[in-house]
Amino acid sequence: MAKSAATHGHQAAGGHGHHGDHGHDAHEHHIVPVSTYLKVITFLMVLLILTLLAAIPDLGPLNLPIAMAIAVAKAGAVMYYFMHLKWGSKLVRLFATIAFGFLAILFIFSLNDYIGRGWIGMPTPWK
Repeated sequence: MAKSAATHGHQAAGGHGHHGDHGHDAHEHHIVPVSTYLKVITFLMVLLILTLLAAIPDLGPLNLPIAMAIAVAKAGAVMYYFMHLKWGSKLVRLFATIAFGFLAILFIFSLNDYIGRGWIGMPTPWK
């Protein structure tokens, strides 16, 4: 006996049936407890305070590396929890790591360009 589309609305809408659960685990959504989000938010707030405290004293050439290390820790927490990389497949993690690596390369080359401009000198105003 054929089952109606109303009985299996999920299948009629293009979903997968539950017979054998083929590939069901690949599309399973994780429900993250609120406590996890509260812990991550607390961690990010601690890093925010650390960023503010690190900006108060003049640490000379250490200012930039310290600020960048804190920023990378914040970005890592956001990617790992809020972008759900913790629960993602290895392929998703690989592509996120590659994207983050290319972003780091962009920052490194931009910083290299910025630091290397000291020898150019300032242009003279028009007369």
